[in-house]
Amino acid sequence: PPPMTDSDPFLAPSAGPRRAGGPRGDYVLPSDVAGAPPLAVASFHPALVSYYWLCIAFVLAFMSLFAVGIPLLLLWVLLGRAAVNAYVRTLEIVLTERCVVMRSGGVCCHIIPRREKVILLDRIQDVTLEQGFLQRCFGLEKLTIETAAQAGPNASPELVQVGVEDARGLRDLLLEQRHRAVDAAPALARSAGVDGVGGGGRGG
Repeated sequence: PPPMTDSDPFLAPSAGPRRAGGPRGDYVLPSDVAGAPPLAVASFHPALVSYYWLCIAFVLAFMSLFAVGIPLLLLWVLLGRAAVNAYVRTLEIVLTERCVVMRSGGVCCHIIPRREKVILLDRIQDVTLEQGFLQRCFGLEKLTIETAAQAGPNASPELVQVGVEDARGLRDLLLEQRHRAVDAAPALARSAGVDGVGGGGRGG
């Protein structure tokens, strides 16, 4: 797609360093994972814009059975694709050695709020790929990440995202890195314990 500029009326201004490539050309890791180099940065299928637009159009078409839905449907037909396109360009999924970072939103003057989620790899319990009928029509898959922190009947997945290109490759890389993080955790804990004992001995 053509590069996004800060003059785009649907996209909120962004602060921070920029780099070539990626959504809007910018990439900043949260401060708690700064210094952890990205192992993979997900890209998204071009059909994701049409998929999102059609899903919302279906909802508004149903609402048009009532008077309130008709103007919303007309507005969506006129401006919906531009808004969805701006939103999709903000999507980022970044895999590092320690975590997965998901960023999205901040468009339409933050009517769709900016959202950032950090998922530690050693807490991931399951990574699932699904493909419904409409997603199959667009050649898309849904990636779902679940963690040990989820519990109770109202629990929801930590991350659900449709339209990641090569979702299976990203899933395999994520699980491989998760196994490394889990295997490394006991060694890091032992190392921290030895350092603590040694430090206490020196202090005495």
